[in-house]
Amino acid sequence: MDLSLALARYVNGSIGIQQLPDVALAALEQGYDSPSLRILAGLSDIEDAWTIEVYFSATLRELALTLPEKRCAALLVAKAISEECISGNRPVFKGVQKLLDEVINRYPFEEKNKKYAYDGIGFSEVYGLFDSLDELPFEAAWPWQKPIPYAAQVAALEQELLLSLHNWQAWLDAELKKC
Repeated sequence: MDLSLALARYVNGSIGIQQLPDVALAALEQGYDSPSLRILAGLSDIEDAWTIEVYFSATLRELALTLPEKRCAALLVAKAISEECISGNRPVFKGVQKLLDEVINRYPFEEKNKKYAYDGIGFSEVYGLFDSLDELPFEAAWPWQKPIPYAAQVAALEQELLLSLHNWQAWLDAELKKC
């Protein structure tokens, strides 16, 4: 994982302080180096949080890194998750679920809602398709449904969801430029 993405995930709350030694080890493997980074990478995940925080803060100073602001961190994590879906490295339904759980519902994006859920962040279509896919097993038993095989309905909704998620990238890119 890229160090800037790991820092964004830390700010966003997707990874906790106990995972920072693993992040430090990955940073060393990526070519980053500093005395505190080496110590942090050597700490175990059962180390007390205070010690990890001391070496983490020192690492940030030594490498002249700053933590991203919360909104920017949320956007960076959202971009990474959506790119995993678009590239085929994560199933689209599970990816959108992760977006909702780890990003959208952790940052007050709902404050930008205008008329529909998540329309202020351009995510309403993605959310609507996700919700339709999530509710599909319950709707399949409704007698007024068209006689389309369930698997075909799932595949069609997943394709639409993937396209919608791809289209959402434009909003994300524009917002990330503001960070």
